[in-house]
Parts: sequence; C-alpha cells; structure tokens
Amino acid sequence: MNPITVVPTTQSCPFGRSYSGANLFKVKPGIPISDALEQIAMNLTQAAMLCGESEDADLRISRAMNQVIAQLIDSSSALASAALGGLRNSGLEA
Repeated sequence: MNPITVVPTTQSCPFGRSYSGANLFKVKPGIPISDALEQIAMNLTQAAMLCGESEDADLRISRAMNQVIAQLIDSSSALASAALGGLRNSGLEA
C-alpha cells in the first residue's frame, strides 16, 4: 500500500486594488506551492533588476518602472499569502 502524499497548494488570495478599493486580481487556488515559490523568486529577481535600471532612467521612465516594481511586489506578496494559506489548510505548516 502506498502512503498518500499531500501536495500543498495555494488558496485564492485577492490583490491589486483599484482606486475604488476593489480587488482587480486574485491568485488561482490549487497551484502547487513549489510553483508559487518559483514565481515569487522570479518576480522579485525582476523587481530587483528594475530597481537598478530605474536609477539611470529619466524621471518619467523611472516613475513608470516604479509602478511595475510595485505590481511585481504586490503579486509576490499575494502569492506568498496564498501559499501560506494553503500550507495551513494542508496541516503541513510548521
């Protein structure tokens, strides 16, 4: 008999508030947490790279890059929250 393996997955987690306060996006439930963590790492790597590039950009471009960086951080934060929620629900949280 094979033991049942629990693969923790994400919970739904809204993010990306509009000016009116409505959430524009949400993390899809059921994504394997390892995939979510890989995406978080990629997002934060790109955000760090853009931070370095924005230092040399003119003011208008730098402001636009800062908005992209904020979106990458916001989506990464939502992915982390969704992953933690999934771990709590799976009973695997330390």
